[in-house]
Amino acid sequence: MSPQWLFQQPAMSATRRLIRAARDESGAVGVEFGFVAIPFLFTMVAIFQVGYTYYQLSALDRAAHEGARALMTGIVQQNGLSASQFTQSYICPYLPAPMSCANVTVNVSVALTHAQPYPAAPPTPAVSPSTYWSTYVNAAGTGLAALSAKFCPGFAGDFIVLEVSYPVPLFSRILNPSGAGVITETSATTFVNEPFNNAQTYTGC
Repeated sequence: MSPQWLFQQPAMSATRRLIRAARDESGAVGVEFGFVAIPFLFTMVAIFQVGYTYYQLSALDRAAHEGARALMTGIVQQNGLSASQFTQSYICPYLPAPMSCANVTVNVSVALTHAQPYPAAPPTPAVSPSTYWSTYVNAAGTGLAALSAKFCPGFAGDFIVLEVSYPVPLFSRILNPSGAGVITETSATTFVNEPFNNAQTYTGC
């Protein structure tokens, strides 16, 4: 037996083992799943978050619609309901169970009184900006301004703006560019009060 063969045999066995290991696909599925697992899970969380967010926004829209009906017909003004009473009676009952009434923010304000004409130009220093629709838009013009926390349901013929806001929790902070754990959703509606009498006067309006 040639001594050269003795030195070549172990080297050939090692090479074959390496080739056999490279061709082995028994763990390929596990490795491939490891690559796609994180993007897949993140996508599922994002889909669930979007659905949950729009579900709660739809609930806010319905609550704002029902609250506007109570304000428009004068039920709130004639009974002198406070902001808390209005929220408890005409907003929270239309929200689903996961939404806590304690976290709901309601703003009711008079945009124009029945004695005021429609503004034909932007507000000037001589006229209070609180009587113009532009007050409800943020400075960048990209959405609604922050809630003023007023409760001024107005009188018959007044133009009213109702805003209902709720902080929606995020399942992942990555979904919010600001890094906050919640996003605030707001449903807003505007309407004209119907004719009614015996309305209470609210302080601070």
